[in-house]
Amino acid sequence: VVPRRNRNEDAFREVHDVLKSGGAFSIFPEGVSHSESQLLELKTGLARMALNFLVSVKQETGVTPPLTIVPVGLTYTSPDEWRSCAWIKFGQGVTVPSKIIEMYTQSENEIKRQAVRDLTDIVAASIRRYTVTAPDW
Repeated sequence: VVPRRNRNEDAFREVHDVLKSGGAFSIFPEGVSHSESQLLELKTGLARMALNFLVSVKQETGVTPPLTIVPVGLTYTSPDEWRSCAWIKFGQGVTVPSKIIEMYTQSENEIKRQAVRDLTDIVAASIRRYTVTAPDW
C-alpha cells in the first residue's frame, strides 16, 4: 500500500507535467463516487494542483501561464442503476484570479489555505451552475 502523501505527491507531479506540456486532465473534485441528488463538498486537491502549477511556472519563467478550469456537470438519468445514461454539461471556463495566485505565494500558511479555500469555492459555484440539484431523487 502506497502512503496517501506519496500518492498525492505523485499525482501533483503528474498533473504538473501534463499541464506544463500543454495538456489537460479531468478530476472529480468531490473525491468520491455517489448517487446523491446534490453536489458534495469539494476536496481541495484541484485548487492545490492548479495553484502549485501556476506558482511553480511563474517562479521558473517570471510569467503566470494561462490555465482554465472547465466545470462539468454530470447527472445520471437513473443514479441507482449501474451504467445508466448521463447528462453532461460543460460550462464556461474559470480562470484563477490573480489575487488568489498572489495569496498562494505568501509564506504564511493560513493565507495559502485561504487561497485554496477561495479557489475551491469558485470552482464549486461554477460546477453547481451545471449540475442538477434537488432535495432528493
